[in-house]
Amino acid sequence: MYIPDAQTLGGSAKTTLNLVDFFLQIGFVGKLVLLLLLFFSVASWAVVFFKWKVITGELQASRRFFKSFSKAKNLQEIYLASQKSSDTILGDAFISAYQEAASQVRAQGNQEEKRINLDIIERLVTHRLNDGVESLERRITFLATTATVTPFIGLFGTVWGIMDAFREIGLQGSADLATVAPGISEALINTAAGLLAAIPAVIAYNFLLHRIRQFTTLGENFLLEVTSLFQRLKF
Repeated sequence: MYIPDAQTLGGSAKTTLNLVDFFLQIGFVGKLVLLLLLFFSVASWAVVFFKWKVITGELQASRRFFKSFSKAKNLQEIYLASQKSSDTILGDAFISAYQEAASQVRAQGNQEEKRINLDIIERLVTHRLNDGVESLERRITFLATTATVTPFIGLFGTVWGIMDAFREIGLQGSADLATVAPGISEALINTAAGLLAAIPAVIAYNFLLHRIRQFTTLGENFLLEVTSLFQRLKF
C-alpha cells in the first residue's frame, strides 16, 4: 500500500494553499467569474446525479411493467401488474385507461354489445405519457444552459485577465514575467474553469436525453399495445 511521505503531503497542501492565495489575490471580476463557474458546475452535477437516478429508475421499472404487460394472459392480470407498478408512468397510464374503459362499459348499462371509445382511451394514455416525459425532461435544460453559457463566462474571464496583464505592463513599463504572469494566470484558469463546467454538462445532457428518447420509444410501443388490447376486447 502506498503511503505518501511528508514531502508529498506538504506539496499537496501547498498546492491547495496556492490556489486559495490565487483566488484571494485576483480582482473582483475574476472572483465573480470563478464563483459563477463554480455555481454552474456544482448545480449541474447535482442535476446530473438526481436526473440520472430518476430517469434510469423510471426506464427500468417501465420496461419491467411492459414485459409483464406483454406476457399477461388476460386483462385482469395486466390490471394487477399495473397496480403493482402504479408508481411508473406506464403503469399509471394503463390504470387510467382501464378505469376509463370500465366507466364507458358501465355507462352502457344492459346493452348487448358494448363498445369502447378507442379515441378517448388513446388520448388519455397519450396525455399520461406526455406528462411523464415532461416530468423526466424537467431540469435537464439547465445542463444545456450550463454547456452553452459557461464557456462564454470563462472566455469573458480570459479576456479580462489579458486586459489586466496589459494594464500592468502599462503601469510597470515593462513586460517581464513577474508583470504579466498574474493576468495571464487568471485568464488561463478562467478558460479551464469554463471548459470544466461545460464539458461534463454537455456529455450528461446528451446521455440523459438519449435515455428519455428510449423511454419515449417504449411509450409509443405501449400506446399501440394498449389500443390494440382494448380494440380486441368484447364485453
